[in-house]
Order: sequence, then structure tokens, then C-alpha cells
Amino acid sequence: MSAIPPRLISWLREHYPSPQVDPEWLDACYNWVITEHELDPATHMASIIQNVEAQLLQSDLCDSMCHGTGIPLSLLTAVSGTLRGPVLVEIVAITEVGASALALDQVRVVRDERLAAGEIEGDDEVDLEVDGEGAVPNYPRSMLRFELSDGASKVSAFEYRPLPELNLGVTPLGYKGKLILKNVLMRRGMAFLEPSCVEFKGQKTEDREVQQSTDFARELRHRLGNLEPQPEVSQAPAPQEMRSPLREISQPPSPPAAGLHNHSDDEEQPRRRRVPGPPPSVSSSSTIVTSPYFPSSGSAAGAVPAASPRMGLALSPTRSAPIEIDISDDEDSQIYL
Repeated sequence: MSAIPPRLISWLREHYPSPQVDPEWLDACYNWVITEHELDPATHMASIIQNVEAQLLQSDLCDSMCHGTGIPLSLLTAVSGTLRGPVLVEIVAITEVGASALALDQVRVVRDERLAAGEIEGDDEVDLEVDGEGAVPNYPRSMLRFELSDGASKVSAFEYRPLPELNLGVTPLGYKGKLILKNVLMRRGMAFLEPSCVEFKGQKTEDREVQQSTDFARELRHRLGNLEPQPEVSQAPAPQEMRSPLREISQPPSPPAAGLHNHSDDEEQPRRRRVPGPPPSVSSSSTIVTSPYFPSSGSAAGAVPAASPRMGLALSPTRSAPIEIDISDDEDSQIYL
């Protein structure tokens, strides 16, 4: 990278003393200019200075200037004072305060429609009632209000005297104006401009100019008390439910048997099976059962078969002898009377 010629540095300090040009930005700008335009500092210094100045005026001062070297911070809060310069600033906002926000918004809507239709701007008053016909109307002109920036600090400014070079809707944002040291009155952080203290340098900042129409419409809505329109949020489609491959799908559970209840605490447990009980065993030998009603008489009773218990259970207990009641003849006759 080539070193910056002292002649270029001296010229910038003389013509743009405040704020000071950022050395890093200047180094990159100078090397781009001599490479892009194939200029030799020894023979083309005037062309180099011209191109560097054009790049400076087209740049955002926030990028090309050293912060804190422009508008004195004390003037931003002082009750009254005078801005000493020269100070290079750029217009970051412009509006008309001598007309109502409603009138400005009506003109803005008609201008946008007719500019989109390819119409040209007129010098005289234009009828706003004719739909889509006629020249592009101009904004009403009374008193402009600006927001100026030196790249770090911002200050509000009014047209104390008319500035014919500036027009709402025509003057691009980022337009550079050098405030000359000729009694620029400032009160409570506001500057009062007049032609004798302003020198216009032209050029514009492309990034700011792109947003000018949107920013102006937002400022008018704010003055009218309208809420910011909410951007439409496109609803994303609902995600599709991912199904497992067929080989991973388990068999559906079998319905519960009638009379049984399912319990959630044993759903994951292995199924229990009812185990049948062992069959009844048959005794290989006969069992002798002795009846309490028929005392055995030794071995003469013999062996009793295995079915004897059923026979013993079927026998009823021994009945006692019937009771005889003697009734005399006299009592018998009284009964049948």
C-alpha cells in the first residue's frame, strides 16, 4: 500500500478541518483511487484530490470521520451559543414544520402514485383530487426542519432564513452542507440556519437515500398519532408427523377379556399366565374308615373299600325310640267333642 502524500493531507485539513478525516479511512480511500483510476501521485495529484473529496462527500460521516472532533459537545446542552467552524455535516432527516402532517401525508401518497406511473414533477400547484392524472405535486414550503450529524453527534436545525437550495422530497438524505463560521446561532441544542452561514457541497449518501421515503412516512404517522403497521408474519406450515417404518410399528394390543380391568401400572410388565393345579392323586391302597355309629368287631369287619367314606356320610344318625303317651278314655272323649 502506498503512503498518503503530505499534499493531500494538508489539503483536507485546510478545507475540512472539522471533523477530522479518519486516517485509516483515508489510507484505504487513497489506495483505492490510485488503483481504480490508475493515477500517479507525481503527475495526477489534482485528480487524486478531486476523487478523494468525492468519496468523502458520498461516504457516511460515521465511517469516514474521527468521532468527537466535530460539533462541540458543550453546544448541545448550552442554553445559548455560537457554532464555530467550519464543520462538515450531513442531513440525516428533513421535514416541513409549517404544514400539517395530514396535508403532507396526502401529498406524499399522491406523489408516490404518480411517480410510480412515470409522471414528472410540476413547478405549479397540482390538483390532488384527480386520481392518477397530472404532474407530481410538490410539498408545501414554509419552514424546513433538519437533523444534522457530524458522524458522531446529532443536532436539530431550523430554517431561520429560507434556504432555496433545499426542498422536501427533492433534497436527498446524506446531502453534505458545510456550516461556515458566521454566527450560527444555537439555543438548547438547536441550530438556526440562514444562507449566509451555510455552504452547500452536494453529493449524497446512497444508504440514507434508499430509506428516505420510508423514514418520512414513519415520521408523519408519528405526528398523526397513528401506530406503526405491524409486518405480516407468515405462518409456517405445521410440521408433519413422522411415522416409524412399518417394521418398527408394534402390533396393536389385544382387547381386554370380559370382566377384567386394565391397570396402567402393569402395562409394561410381562403377561402372567394361569398355571393349572396338579391333578388329584389316587391312593394306591385302601383306607379303612371306622364309623362312629358302627363299632368294629376286630378283624371280622374286614377291609372297607375306598368308597366307604361316601357311604358313611350318607348314613343318618340313629333315631331314639318313639315316645308313647297314655291318654285315658275321658280325656279322649273331650278332645273330639
